[in-house]
Amino acid sequence: MKAVIYLSVSKKKRSKEIAEAINGDLYEMIPANHVPKFILFRLVVLGFATIRDKRLPYDLPKIDFDKYDEVVLVFPIWAGRMAQYMKCYLDTVPFKNKKVTIIASSDSGRKGYILNLTEIVDESNEVVDIVMYKKNQLTL
Repeated sequence: MKAVIYLSVSKKKRSKEIAEAINGDLYEMIPANHVPKFILFRLVVLGFATIRDKRLPYDLPKIDFDKYDEVVLVFPIWAGRMAQYMKCYLDTVPFKNKKVTIIASSDSGRKGYILNLTEIVDESNEVVDIVMYKKNQLTL
């Protein structure tokens, strides 16, 4: 079975759309603090938090990882890096000995954004796929 953990804070809800297309149990990560509605403010606030590696609080149901053999992580790229909410989650809730698929979305789709994403999960896990999603097209 798969646990699909996703973060989707944009108007387009791109990460949610991607997550819902995957066969598995969905777990939505919801920011616990206010996320600005105006896109420019959102980009500045969340991009700055990501660059500064600032701790961002989130709400996510507790996941019993013993039920799953695979974990799928779906999140946007902010300021050329993994969305800070997802990074904070992975820093505090490690899971082990799972197959992991990483799906990142970015309007630019720059492949360099996803090159080091295997380092975000515990080394006991096997990263089976890393996918960059860009405006209705997948790239590897």
